[in-house]
Amino acid sequence: LGNGATPEAIEEFRAENRLDDPVVTRYFRWLGGAAKGDLGESPFLREPISDGLARTLPVSLQLMFYAQMFALGVAIPVGIYTAYRAGRRVDNVISTTAFGVLAIPNFVLAILLIFFVALGGFSLFGRDWGVSILPATGHVPISESVVDHFKHWILPVLALGSGQAIAFFDGDLHQALRRRWQNARVSARRARRSERFSNRSAVRRRRRRRRR
Repeated sequence: LGNGATPEAIEEFRAENRLDDPVVTRYFRWLGGAAKGDLGESPFLREPISDGLARTLPVSLQLMFYAQMFALGVAIPVGIYTAYRAGRRVDNVISTTAFGVLAIPNFVLAILLIFFVALGGFSLFGRDWGVSILPATGHVPISESVVDHFKHWILPVLALGSGQAIAFFDGDLHQALRRRWQNARVSARRARRSERFSNRSAVRRRRRRRRR
């Protein structure tokens, strides 16, 4: 209704939605409708909530899927590389950067991406700090245009998937890969030492045979 709603409009709205009934009565009324698939009507969209969910839920599931694929596609290669370069400068730089990005909430990262990548950022000292190359809002079905479909998904996937990628990388994945790589190094060193010892033993046996 907004801040400018009249008392008559407010009373009509309350009577239409039966908001004067006790809270328990309203809850069980809603629960009974939800059991039948009726979740009520959205006062903002002016449509049944079930229709809104049916329209937006597939888009949300797509976002979850793309964000997961992006997170795994980034975390696994980076985790393997940093495990291979464990303890070196590259590993320290990537780990520090990951901690810094992980400290940024997803919604703040989304605002920054929209501001600097979609809206053009700002101008300072005669220089533009930002670009306008990706759409900030909207959704294009893949059946209409594959390019526009993924173009509209880049910013949401980056905003949601970056934190997940770092969580995967900084969690069990990175530690497990590092342990496996270190175990492989230890095994390789032992194998080389064992081979050297065997070679030395063989040389000694040959020398003994020649002396005899």
